[in-house]
This record gives sequence, C-alpha cells and structure tokens, in this order.
Amino acid sequence: MNDTTYYYVVKAVDNGGLESTAASNEVSATPSDTAYDAYVSQEPIVTFGEVVGTIQGTIEAGDDLVQEITEVPDGHPLNGSLQVEYVLHTTANRTDITDLTLYLGLTWTGLDAGDPLISEIGIWNGTGWTDITGSIGGSYTPSNPQDYVDAGGDIRVCFTDTQAVKKENKDTLTIDLLYAHILAGPVDNSPVVTITSPLDGATFGSGVVVSFVGTAIDAEDGDLTSSLVWLSDIDGQIGTGGSFTTTLNDGEHVITTSVTDSGNNIGNASINITVGDSPPAAPTGLAATPGDSQVSLDWNDNAEPDVVGYNVYRSETSGGPYSQVNGTLLATSDYLDLGVINGTTYYYVVTAVDSATPIPNESGNSSEASATPSSQQTVYVESIDMSLELAGKNTKGIATILISEPQAGATVFGDWYLADKLIATGSTAITDGTGYAVNTSPPKKAKSGETFRFEITDVVLSGYIYDPGQGVTSGSITIP
Repeated sequence: MNDTTYYYVVKAVDNGGLESTAASNEVSATPSDTAYDAYVSQEPIVTFGEVVGTIQGTIEAGDDLVQEITEVPDGHPLNGSLQVEYVLHTTANRTDITDLTLYLGLTWTGLDAGDPLISEIGIWNGTGWTDITGSIGGSYTPSNPQDYVDAGGDIRVCFTDTQAVKKENKDTLTIDLLYAHILAGPVDNSPVVTITSPLDGATFGSGVVVSFVGTAIDAEDGDLTSSLVWLSDIDGQIGTGGSFTTTLNDGEHVITTSVTDSGNNIGNASINITVGDSPPAAPTGLAATPGDSQVSLDWNDNAEPDVVGYNVYRSETSGGPYSQVNGTLLATSDYLDLGVINGTTYYYVVTAVDSATPIPNESGNSSEASATPSSQQTVYVESIDMSLELAGKNTKGIATILISEPQAGATVFGDWYLADKLIATGSTAITDGTGYAVNTSPPKKAKSGETFRFEITDVVLSGYIYDPGQGVTSGSITIP
C-alpha cells in the first residue's frame, strides 16, 4: 500500500522443500504516488492580443522570466476582448490521477473600468468552463481531478477580459507561473482469479472425484494462487491453493474461489456444477379406477431415457402422508392395487426412478388421484356433445351422451337450462348398445347469445352405481 514501508529478505528452497536458515540482506521500500507535474506545452492561443516572451516564463515564479499578452482592441464593442488559452500537459495516465492543484502567478494591468476577470479550467464538454476567478494569484484544487485532464493528458486554462467597450484600454496579462502539480499512481487492482477446471455447468456422477484448478494473479502482489480458498454453497470449504481433488455431495453446487491481496482487495471467481444425475420429472396423467376390492392405476410413461421404473404411494388422507404399496420397482406405468377395502377412499401418487448409481434418483410426486373401491362397479359419463335443432320459430338443445360402459339400457337423467333458467327437470334418455344416449330439450324461443345447458343428475345401469366424480357432468352450447 502507498506510504507504508516494507522490508524484504530472500531465502532459498531446495527441491526437497527445505528452506535455508540464513536470509539475504534486508532491503526496504515505501511505495507512493508519483508526481506528474503539468507545464505549459505550447504557445498560447490568443484572441485580440499580442504576446511578448515565451512559455518559459510560466515555469517558475520570481525568476525574472514572464510571458506578457497585451490586448489589441479593434474598436468594436460587439467583438470580444482579450482571450488567452493555455494548454498544460502531463504524462500521467488520466485514470491514475489522485490529486491535481493548479498554481497561478499572474497580474492583469490596464483594465477597463469595472472589468471583471474570468480564468477558467476544464475539459471542454460543450457546456462551458469551470469558473475559478477567485484563484488568480493562488491555486485551485478540484475535488474530481480526473475531469480536468483529457484523454491525451492536456489541461486547458483560459483567461478572458470580459469587458466589451468601444474605447478599450490596452490591458496586459502577465504570467509568471502556470503549472499543475499532479499526483498519480497505479490503481491498487483486485487480484484476477480464474477457474480453469472444472468447466462452468459441468456434471459429475455421485461419488466421482472432482479436480479443481485455478489461478490468482495480482498486479501489485504477483502470483497469489497458493492463497486461494475454495467454497461450495452446499459443502462449505472444500479446498485451498491452485489445485486439489475432492468428492462432493449430490446437488447443484455454486463453487467460489477467492483471495485477498495486501491492499485488502478481494478477487474471486465462481462456477456452477452438478453432482449426481438430475432426478426424473414427476409422472403425469395419473388416473385411479375403482373396482370390487381393487383400484386400477394408470399414468403416462416418462420421457427420460434413464428412467427404469416407478413407485406407487397410497394414503387414506388427501395430501398424505403416503406409504409405498409396490414391493419392487414397477417396470410399467400401471398398477393394480389389491390391498384395499370396499367403501374406503384411497389417495394415490406415483414417482419415477432413474438408473443413477450408487443411489438412484427418485422424482417428486405426481398429481394425486383417488378412488373408492366397491362391490358394485361404477359408471360415469365420458362425454357430452351438444348441438342445436330448429323447431319452427323455436330452438331445441340436443345432448349426445356417452357413458363409460358400452351397454344398452342405461337411463341417463338430467336437467335442461336456457340462459341459466331451468326449462326441464328429470329429462331422460336410454343408451344404445354402444353406450350412447340422446336427450333433447323442450323447444324454446331462444335469442342469439343465449346458452342451452344439460346437467347430468344420475345414470342408472343394473349392477353399477353412478360416480359423478369421474368423467363429465354437464355440456352447453350457445346460440349464434
């Protein structure tokens, strides 16, 4: 760090890692900002004036060398008066500048009555100059020194006689000193840390040994690789230095390695890696169909190529807790549960399991499905197709109903509504041999935009009980 004295010795180390007991002679150094003073680098740009002397007169005060600029009036009050612009130059890198003080030693004589003076410093940005009139004959230290030095290292200082009168005096600007004291030093940069292994986004199997490699280079302190500290957001600290190997717990890890330099600047780098295969997605489409002392389950096959089977879980309470009912992993996406009691409602979820080793990954639960086994089989309405039929000036709604059992003789009961008003109750239809029945509403004077709706109230079929919890229970159609 700047302004701190450091003392150094050197010791030798052999190829066996043994360090010499004796050290070299001691040396010391105190880093600090370096002065990059800026002096006038070219003759001034003068408007309505005549120059006597060279810019050498601006370097040092009291050396009998000055530069004078005397106004040459043009006699026109609308034209500008004397204006002198100096350019000072520094070799400092603009971004490294930490302090700038402008020193001005000058006199201005022969002024017009009431003539204010303006001398300005700044980088022209299209909006004007910074007014430092009060600094004439003294110094000016801006709080943001880098703003006053352009990219090429130039500082612009402008002196202006602002009085525009027809009969002007020949005022004279005498510069005895004009320079800027500038301190600049390289920025104390943070270490640059790089992870070269593993690659960001890499995936490793469970229990696999992972190799970690990284570097840390600091502009001021040099190679800090040996001081790296490695962390996992799951496992905590996992290693130190530039390279090591270790195993990690399964999961998605954020790996961060960091180091702190002598200026307390921290450098770090991070990657994301996955240990253990990702679990399969939860199965979809689970359906539970009750029977006599049994429940038949079926669901969609998972798409992942490494899925090797499924587990079925059951509860007598919606939402669980669930207990596994299959003894061994199921190879297919269906299951017949024979361990149930008629009249009890059971709730099921299923999971998918992959081939990861040594510990397979199991998905989350599927959506829940329920069924109540019974000695009587259940019947329900699979679909209702709606249509309209004109009857003179009236309109009738037609419901084509398909029940779950393709048998003739089932009676389908329902109610008809038009514009949410009940128009027929207990309307019936009998299924044909394919399980279809057609039910027609009473003809009604219906308006465009009104809706016929048919609500199923019961299905009567010998040997079956109606289960409104399955399939559909209503259909509707709107008059165009």
